Amino acid sequence: PFGQANITLRPPILIPRWETEEWMLRLVDMLNTHSSACAEASAESKTPLLQPLNILDACTGTGCVALGLACGLSPETASITGVDISDEAILLAQENLALNSLLMKNKLGFHKLDLLQTPDAAAKLLDISPTWDIIVSNPPYVTPSEYKQLDPDVKEWEDIRALVPIPSATDANAVDLDSLDPSGVGFIVQLAKLAQSIGVTDSKQTSLTGTNIPRLVVEIGGTQQVEPVCQALHDHGINTTEVWKDMAGNDRVILGYVKV
Repeated sequence: PFGQANITLRPPILIPRWETEEWMLRLVDMLNTHSSACAEASAESKTPLLQPLNILDACTGTGCVALGLACGLSPETASITGVDISDEAILLAQENLALNSLLMKNKLGFHKLDLLQTPDAAAKLLDISPTWDIIVSNPPYVTPSEYKQLDPDVKEWEDIRALVPIPSATDANAVDLDSLDPSGVGFIVQLAKLAQSIGVTDSKQTSLTGTNIPRLVVEIGGTQQVEPVCQALHDHGINTTEVWKDMAGNDRVILGYVKV
C-alpha cells in the first residue's frame, strides 16, 4: 500500500520509499484542509466552488504519488496528471491506475513525456491542461558519487534515470558518471524552469493566490541539496520556500510558494 492506493512493483521502475509516502500523506492533509475551507467559504457566500486543482506529478514512476493523491484527496478537488520519460513506467502506472479504479476520488491520467525537452515539454503540458496549479515530484537526485556506492541490487532493479539526473539523450546503459553534475540537482533546476514556463508560479493563473498552498513540492536527497534547490526555485518565480524533514530527521522535501 501507498497511502490509500495499492501499488504493483516491477523492475526497472523505482521502488517507492517510505519517505515519499510520508510527505505525500502530509500534502494530502494540507490540500484537504484547504478544500474544506474553500467549500465552507463557498457555502457561506453562496458562490460556486472553485475548479479542481490541476496537479502535475513529474517523474511518476509506478504512479504512486499521483495515485496516492487521487485516492486520498477529497472527491473532485483535483485533476492529476503523471508523466515519465520511461515507457515501462507509464505502462506500470496505467496498470496501477486500473488496479485502484474503485478507490479513485479524483481524475487521473498518465502520459509519456520527456520534461527536459523544453520548450516542447511545456507545449505538450499546456495541451493537456491550459493551467497548472501544483507540481509534485520525486525526481532523480542521487549524486554520481552516491550512485557508485549503492547496493548492486538497487542498480540491477531500478532504472538509473529514476535515480541520477542524466541528460535525456544519454544512453542509460552507457552513462559516464564522472561527466555528470556532482550536485544531483540538475533535473530539479530544469523542473523549476518548466514550472515557470507553464504558469505554475503565475499568480494570475491559479486559485491558489493568497493561500498557504505550495506551487512546487520536490523531494531531495538531504541537507546538501537545500541551498541549490531553493536558489533554483527563487530564480524561477518562487518567492518563499520551506523544508520538510522526514521521520528520520533528514531534510527531505522542499516546498515552493508564491506569496503576495
